[in-house]
Amino acid sequence: MRITTLFMCFLASILISNSAIAQDIEVIEDFEGFEHIPINEMANGWIEQDDDEESFEVVENPDRGDANDSEYVLQFNRAYDGDPWAGFWSDLPDGVDLTERKYVHVQLWKPRESPVQFKVEGGDETDDIEIESIEPHTETEEWVTLSFDFEEHDATGEYSVISLMPDFEDPVDLEDDLVIYIDNIVLSDSPEDPFPLEDDDAEQRITIEDFEDDEYIELNVQANGSLDSEEDAFEVIDNPAPDDVNDSEKVLQFNRAADGDPWAGFWSELPEVIDMTDFGYIEVDVWKPRESPVHFKVEGGETDDIEIEPIEPQTKTEEWETLVFDFAEEGATGEYPIIALMPDFEDPLELDEDITIYIDNIRLSNTSDKATSIDDPTEEPDIASNIELEQNYPNPFNPVTQIQYSISEHSNVTLEVYDVLGRHVSTLVDETQSPGQYEISFDGSDLSSGTYIYRLQAGDQTQSRTMMLVK
Repeated sequence: MRITTLFMCFLASILISNSAIAQDIEVIEDFEGFEHIPINEMANGWIEQDDDEESFEVVENPDRGDANDSEYVLQFNRAYDGDPWAGFWSDLPDGVDLTERKYVHVQLWKPRESPVQFKVEGGDETDDIEIESIEPHTETEEWVTLSFDFEEHDATGEYSVISLMPDFEDPVDLEDDLVIYIDNIVLSDSPEDPFPLEDDDAEQRITIEDFEDDEYIELNVQANGSLDSEEDAFEVIDNPAPDDVNDSEKVLQFNRAADGDPWAGFWSELPEVIDMTDFGYIEVDVWKPRESPVHFKVEGGETDDIEIEPIEPQTKTEEWETLVFDFAEEGATGEYPIIALMPDFEDPLELDEDITIYIDNIRLSNTSDKATSIDDPTEEPDIASNIELEQNYPNPFNPVTQIQYSISEHSNVTLEVYDVLGRHVSTLVDETQSPGQYEISFDGSDLSSGTYIYRLQAGDQTQSRTMMLVK
């Protein structure tokens, strides 16, 4: 049986938090992706002035080993005639919060011993702070970790800009250019060296499953009669009917056997458990040829196993529909390692032949709203809407897309982006606006490929749509 796992790429800023480790860590940048924080060179002499030369480049790790096993690192071509403070500064997409984590750690590979300085700027509570590492740089031509103690300098709150000056020798005393490698800039709550970081400690932003990848969660067929094997029952295929509700490229096809049980479907022991402490709703997109009950179940958690039907029953056939399951009402909380979906729970079954059902975008949410469903434009709304949210264009996009909307009344307007777990990604609009049409850009440069939800609220009315980032 194939056991597979879907992991999303690291974001530029990714939280690492696990009770099994002593430190609370936030990765500012690990340079493992082709997208990374903006790097702005400073005071780097002739290289900075020469259009044909680059101060910075992400390259393969030239000295990969126990001290730093990263595949990619940042190469800094340090000009012999640059200033002592040559290096880079970066206006971070998400900033850094030094309220709880007050130590910055950086891994460096340098050909000579020299001071290293780190600076945080643009804070909302303190002045800019520039300091040297706790221990000086003493090892050459190997990876070392340097740590910077901002607690001693009363750093607190958020800072939008960081700067690194990895060769602060004054005077510079260089006859030739030299190469320095930089990697893994992280925050922590301890001055202790946090490296190596363990992959198991990474709290990654993941969908439970969207079937967009060749690898996906293990599917264990249950009660599907003559088609009771993974090969016969399930297959990831091209979306047979993409629409506004689900324009995913790939979906899961379920061949539902006529002689199966009502609870035919699948169960899966997830590679990453789901935490329902703050996200009490599960949403699933389904395409079915007939109306029938749908059941979803979570197992192995702090509570008893919970199996429920959606808030609203399935009403559409031969088109995509989003079903929402309210586990919050059932008292679900904490982590659950197993999910089960029974998408055709008709009892008795009453099938003369096998049928095909399509399943996609299983995700957690912190709201009972159908965050990814779009009203059928042919249906007459019960209440006249004063807002209109358009589908973004282009869609899919990489990395920039445009979002248009209109409001008919003077309103307090917010336009926000969420991931499919319901986690806030970005606020694009938060202001009072007059009636009219508006357009705004959304840049997903620092996000992983996947489906995102953008939500417009004007007064007490809301509309949501989905968009897909493909890198």
